[in-house]
Amino acid sequence: MTSQHSVNKDRIKPLRKAMYDFTPDGVSAEIAALFAPDAIIHMAHPFETLAGPDALMAQALMPLYQAFPDLERRDYLVMAGVATNDDGASDWVGCCGYYTGTFMAPFLDIPPTGHQASMRFHEFYRFEDGKVVEMQSLWDIPEIMMQAGVWPMSPSMGREWLVPAPATADGLFLPAWTQDSADASVKLVLDMLTGLGKFATSGRPQWSWKDTGIRISAGMARQALAQAAVFPAFATGIKFRFWRLCPTVGQARVKDTFLVIMTMSA
Repeated sequence: MTSQHSVNKDRIKPLRKAMYDFTPDGVSAEIAALFAPDAIIHMAHPFETLAGPDALMAQALMPLYQAFPDLERRDYLVMAGVATNDDGASDWVGCCGYYTGTFMAPFLDIPPTGHQASMRFHEFYRFEDGKVVEMQSLWDIPEIMMQAGVWPMSPSMGREWLVPAPATADGLFLPAWTQDSADASVKLVLDMLTGLGKFATSGRPQWSWKDTGIRISAGMARQALAQAAVFPAFATGIKFRFWRLCPTVGQARVKDTFLVIMTMSA
């Protein structure tokens, strides 16, 4: 018997296909077919909460398309399941990937580069009676600012880059949904997050590499957070910790600097 989660992933396929090679008419038609007219749209600043799917198209997607006239969307993770904070009463589909195209016109006052640019996204869709009734979305707008050379804060200690798709190329899980597979996916990501905050007995991170340390960028943390939050409930209480290893001087080594710089909750 086909699970409801597999059915929901199939329902979102036409929208994903329309966004693969973005056309306003095609995307608008698929949004109208998929979303309930009064669907709740939650996005990050500066969009915030939008008044339904028409506003999603007019106030968010169209400005993006006007800035990137050859806009394309690439999904490399598509997952489905239930939220954990309501005893499985809500059904969600989560997508992760990036929008890309030639940055030809200003977007949110970010100056165009005339070159290809990419923006990571995480978008989560809640289904009821075959329709999307809620969308929660994270667009990595700071990533576009960095590519345009207008990053307003201090340089990242880590490397900012377009995080690639899973090496095993199995982020788009096509077989029918199973509980065991879903549980294994959640455990894998949560184990990764636990490992990022774990120290060895010497006080050095267990995952330091070649005595130089690994620097984690804010972008990588955003990626990890949203992947862990396949549904928004998963994000509650997760803290990302960033640190870097200080250089050694002779036999003496300066104590590692440890700084909590971001806490995100649903």
